[in-house]
Amino acid sequence: MRNSLLLILTLFASICNAQSERPEMEYYQLDSRTTLIVAYEEIGGNWIGANYLVIEGDAFSVLLDTPWDDAQTRELLAWSDSALTQPIELCVITHSHNDRMGGIAAVHEKGINTIIHPLAQEMRDEFQAARETISEEREINLGGTSLRVIYPGDGHAPGNLVVKIGRHGFYGGCFIKSANSRSLGNLADADVKAWHASLEKIAPEVEGTVWMIPGHGSTEEGSLERTRELVQLHLDELD
Repeated sequence: MRNSLLLILTLFASICNAQSERPEMEYYQLDSRTTLIVAYEEIGGNWIGANYLVIEGDAFSVLLDTPWDDAQTRELLAWSDSALTQPIELCVITHSHNDRMGGIAAVHEKGINTIIHPLAQEMRDEFQAARETISEEREINLGGTSLRVIYPGDGHAPGNLVVKIGRHGFYGGCFIKSANSRSLGNLADADVKAWHASLEKIAPEVEGTVWMIPGHGSTEEGSLERTRELVQLHLDELD
């Protein structure tokens, strides 16, 4: 199943480079509780995909980050109303760029609580403020499964969060690059020196997980290792 998902995502990314209209959002079932959503935005003449997760518990569901804008987020929430047994009651915002919180207003329209790190809240610019800030690790029990929201230290952006999903999953957001990434991407708000240490902090959390979801691109194995390589290459260039 995992190899099939990787093939689909790779083929779809190739198609998106050539089309002029925004591609439709894609939904992939990772397991019985977890859905991967891919949403697209045009940047530099190409459609860039961003990854999001919905985790369904026995009591309620959680959304990890919002798509690029309110329209996409409303579409995702409409999908959740029909696809999920338990409603989304919480959205974790992993940092304050538009690919992570561009649809926060649509989330608030539905009365969904939002949490973010204080450093990211300070940088939110034109976006609505999240309802709550968290600076320490937090365990969230959804019923039947749980999440652990972790602040590993800065890297891609101030206050970037990552999420451990039960024992088997890990959501890195833009703190983690895909295994086939060629660069660290947007470094406008990055602290690459801190990123190196922050990666080592989360390494034990990643051990034993079945899958890791980066902020963009393929879910292929090796994303943590590739992120380490890219960070080290960047630091070497600075020396």
